[in-house]
Amino acid sequence: MPIIYAFRHGQAERNLHPELVGGRSNESPLTELGIEQAKKLGAYIVNTDTQFDIVQSSPAVRALDTAQIALPSRRVHVAPDLQEISRGDSEGEVRDTVFTPKVRVREGSLGMDFKLPGWESVRDVSERAFYHVHDTVSVLPDDYSVAMFTHEVWIKSLVAELLGKDYPWVMQTRLGNCSLTIFTLEGGRLVVDPQSVGIDTLQ
Repeated sequence: MPIIYAFRHGQAERNLHPELVGGRSNESPLTELGIEQAKKLGAYIVNTDTQFDIVQSSPAVRALDTAQIALPSRRVHVAPDLQEISRGDSEGEVRDTVFTPKVRVREGSLGMDFKLPGWESVRDVSERAFYHVHDTVSVLPDDYSVAMFTHEVWIKSLVAELLGKDYPWVMQTRLGNCSLTIFTLEGGRLVVDPQSVGIDTLQ
């Protein structure tokens, strides 16, 4: 039974500005706290004796640096499909100027399929995440494990797809920096244990 350990990145500069539209923001680096969180994540991995046969990361600086700090001796494979949801040209803009009342109404009516021109929807991300995870692990031996360093909406969208969660759950649920969510492939079927969503690795 292949196991997928999905880690959210450490705190990044863009996380300090909730008034701005985030999305991929791939250039946003870890903060000093984020660096310390990545080190704590590395200690958690060592202390729990968690082993990985493959280590993958989103190309975003904050995810790649988290992986390299937490697992300094491992080769990290960059996987574009692990990127966060794309908000297109709106990334970095003031949130309230993008999410106008009219846009909020549209968001509420479309839910998982909501997106503006050039954006991805949550459903787009869940499909991208599902196929990446399934394609990665379906060719691996049953005893293999994969670490994937990725992003909050990426993880939540995949969890929502597997557990039947709705759009408000995706938008309102918070996963901590460097948190862990565990997926498994059982009989060719991708599964997530609800108790494993957002495990705190920084205690």
